[in-house]
Amino acid sequence: LPKVLFNINPNKVLINFAVPVVIVYFLFYPITKLTMFLSQFIIRYILRDKSGKSEPNFTFGKVDLDALIDEEAAEEKAEDDSIIDSQDIKIFRNVLDFSDIRIRECLIPRTEVVAVEITEEVETMKQLFIETGYARIIVFKESIDNIVGYVHSSVLFRNPKTIKAVVTAIPIVPESMPAQKVLQRLNEENKGIAVVVDEFGGTEGIVTQEDIMEEIFGEIEDEHDKNVLIDTKINDNEYIFSGRQEIDFLNDKYGLELPNKDEYETIAGLILHVKEDIPKLNEEIAISGHFKFKILEVSNTRIEKVQLFID
Repeated sequence: LPKVLFNINPNKVLINFAVPVVIVYFLFYPITKLTMFLSQFIIRYILRDKSGKSEPNFTFGKVDLDALIDEEAAEEKAEDDSIIDSQDIKIFRNVLDFSDIRIRECLIPRTEVVAVEITEEVETMKQLFIETGYARIIVFKESIDNIVGYVHSSVLFRNPKTIKAVVTAIPIVPESMPAQKVLQRLNEENKGIAVVVDEFGGTEGIVTQEDIMEEIFGEIEDEHDKNVLIDTKINDNEYIFSGRQEIDFLNDKYGLELPNKDEYETIAGLILHVKEDIPKLNEEIAISGHFKFKILEVSNTRIEKVQLFID
């Protein structure tokens, strides 16, 4: 109610309240000063706190900011003239949660990494650049688990004789490292890409600065987004998704409430977690009672596309 009254005629209401507020201020000023003096005396000489701080700390914590965003989100939903729109609210939430995100949640999996052996001919790499349209291609020695760096397409104008002559070193980070620290390291080293390894030193995948920033701002199209992930709504009870679509994204976009656990992040991961095996083409898998997935495209190693039915 006070907010509504002020919105109707803020200047007039403010003038009417100004005089009473000033009177109350001067009436309670001596009491306030005495209370602050006694508080500081007790803290400094009785509780033995030598910091001498006379001003309270009004720093907002994460919980306070989260509550503030919840309040603004509720207001945005109820009113069309809210100061912050839904996209801004989502970004604020992502920023608050960014410190909890591990780099394993952002990476491009090793099965989708385009890479060449360091002993390959330069012409082979040139052809790969043409076919993929990528600006950078990963270089490994003997195995994808032994990545030695990457080559940028621009260096091919130098007409190098070997790939080894133009390889750029690449940062290597553990999959458990916070995404925030990886982004900081990439900025410090002026690199746009890093290799992500598991606890045994094997390659989990690669990650770019764009992949990390997407955790805050949403999808950012880059060179690795050539194969667009599918999320098509046919009706309220039927959808078609790529296997690599993230469950959090789909739940947020369509309000699906698909089950999500630490063991998996994608639709394919959910199906494999339940099925415990690679499903066959056109096979149907029931999950959590009212979700049913039909496999539309599948290879020997991964689920490419599925159809979701909701009972």
